[in-house]
Amino acid sequence: MINEVIGTEVAIKVNSKTLGCAESANFSTKFDMVDVSCMGSKGFKTQKPGAESWDGSISAVFRVINGDDAATNVSMKDMYTILRSKTLFDIEYELGGLDGEVFTSKAYLTNVDISIPKDGAVTWTANLVGAAPLVMEA
Repeated sequence: MINEVIGTEVAIKVNSKTLGCAESANFSTKFDMVDVSCMGSKGFKTQKPGAESWDGSISAVFRVINGDDAATNVSMKDMYTILRSKTLFDIEYELGGLDGEVFTSKAYLTNVDISIPKDGAVTWTANLVGAAPLVMEA
């Protein structure tokens, strides 16, 4: 069976807490390319994969989370605290529910941005850099 995945079927967790009211998320895994050209390559740049890395971002509506909800929901305050303390954290992307794909890793935050429009919802965006491979679980 083939099932297309839409945004409402994606769950993001930071240190096992759910990111609610997410607006968007992305992540990208890449390899640096190592130049292995030599005279025998006749002027063509020959490359091989080198070090792996990944990065990404998450954006959500700014919410004030208090009481019991703070134990299970990620807030901008949580993300800002992680950023300021330079803390390594767990990230999980679950795409497509229980039958979908789950990606997990450890990451650092490089920045947290807050957007305050004249009209509309206040939002925040956090940029991540992987500190370990982004693993797709079996």
